[in-house]
Amino acid sequence: DLTIKRTELRTELEELRNQMALNQESNRADMKYDLTTPIAGPVWHRHVVNGEAVVEDQLVAEVVDPDSLFVEAYFRRDFLSRIAIGDHASVFVVGEPRFIEGKVADIRVQESGARQNRAVNVTEPDQYMITATIEIDRREADLEDIGRFVKVLVSSHGKTSWIERGQIWLSLVLRSHRDS
Repeated sequence: DLTIKRTELRTELEELRNQMALNQESNRADMKYDLTTPIAGPVWHRHVVNGEAVVEDQLVAEVVDPDSLFVEAYFRRDFLSRIAIGDHASVFVVGEPRFIEGKVADIRVQESGARQNRAVNVTEPDQYMITATIEIDRREADLEDIGRFVKVLVSSHGKTSWIERGQIWLSLVLRSHRDS
């Protein structure tokens, strides 16, 4: 009789262990995990909301690397011969009385019908445009400038003159008065 009871207890113990293993696996699936970012910077875009279920390797958020700020400027294709990698660029932030200095880091010709994945929504340039990527001086830029519209002045002979900068500023002032 004792042997039968012992066998029943072992069977019951095995069932309890199996149930515990199932419960632990279920609890593990419900556990909270902290995600950390490899860089410090502001969150540019969240791809999920609080409480939303995510899957392994899913993109959760994008963080801006403050040491890698740039501007994408569009120029008509006939300016291609006048712009070169390494040229100086003055970036005027629309609505601000200041310029941010930078340099041309890349130049691309638009492919006909090609759409780019852009960080900021812009009117897509056509195939008659070129895209110049301007690396900007991080010491002069604010992270709040991200996503703002700018005017870009490119100069192959060094820093742009105050006359050239004044022309940009005046054109924007006159345009804003015309539109109001």
